[in-house]
Amino acid sequence: MACALTQGRAIDCRNSTGGISEILIANFGDITIDTVASGVITALTQAGATNFYRYSLEKENGSLIETHTGSLENGTNFYDSVLDFNTKNLTASENEELTLLDQAQLFVIVKDMNEKYWTVGAYYAADKLTGTAVTGAAFGDHNGYTYSITSKEAKRMLEVDSTVIAGLTIA
Repeated sequence: MACALTQGRAIDCRNSTGGISEILIANFGDITIDTVASGVITALTQAGATNFYRYSLEKENGSLIETHTGSLENGTNFYDSVLDFNTKNLTASENEELTLLDQAQLFVIVKDMNEKYWTVGAYYAADKLTGTAVTGAAFGDHNGYTYSITSKEAKRMLEVDSTVIAGLTIA
């Protein structure tokens, strides 16, 4: 059999937490994945004087979902990732940055609440295709932006080793 399974899975400990705490975004063309070992990026290169840009999030304010789709008829598999998050307060400067995100191909790294890092758009880029700017109606309503960044990949999202993150240039 060409696709032999290699392991099972026991019930794991209840020691993880849902949600994401920060997002790092760079231009896709500025990033090269150098080494992937067992689904983990262990070496990555940034072109020239490029930056990842950090988006710090409030707790319970963002999510990353990867969905697998397979076709028995065609023998194909692909993976859709959707990253949704909110930021607070409407500003002219964030409006300008959103316009750039709307147009760019992105390489995104998401830090989950378990201190693990995951990619969105590692192979074919991610795109910000939808989002909103909201004033809210009541005093307690959200006033700010919602972001939705998506990718379609031939492979599952990759974990990024924390030592790689420590070596990135982050603005």
